[in-house]
Amino acid sequence: MYTKTSKNLVLYLLLLAALIMITPLVSAAQRYVTIDFYYSSTCPSCKPYIKIMKEIDENYTGKIHINWKDFAGPGGEVNRTEWREHGFKTYPCALIENETKVTKENLTRDNLEAILKEYIDKLGVEEPVGPFQMIYYYLFVQLNPVAWMILIVFIIWVISLIFMLYTYYKKHKDNKPPDKKE
Repeated sequence: MYTKTSKNLVLYLLLLAALIMITPLVSAAQRYVTIDFYYSSTCPSCKPYIKIMKEIDENYTGKIHINWKDFAGPGGEVNRTEWREHGFKTYPCALIENETKVTKENLTRDNLEAILKEYIDKLGVEEPVGPFQMIYYYLFVQLNPVAWMILIVFIIWVISLIFMLYTYYKKHKDNKPPDKKE
């Protein structure tokens, strides 16, 4: 059913997908600073801190990635357990690069920006300026790894389907039904 060419093409596409998936793993420099922000969306005193974190996220697009750890949302109990394991006593709070703890008292825009600038310099984070870097940021940083895997599998499935239909058409294009004789 499949020709040698179509088998090779599918093999090349699978190889390409594998290379795309491991690219961020072999990247020399880290592309962003990770911040785990622990808060509760139902807590009135958290609202000003949520606003600060949103502004920080906008000001450092492409340089940071905030994991929003809401106690009131889906996975809230898991987030609360993580929060306890890191030794926090109050919220909202942040954990930067799994090292630096920023408690509620120190969760100010100025303090966060100072800490982030240190990490950006230390890790050699570069701002995505070109279109390819922005595509990289939105595909590899913002997209959940599971969603990325589903996307790749879907693309491979669609391409395989196209080639199966093409080979079927090519094989059967000369097999026209006979004309009816009356």
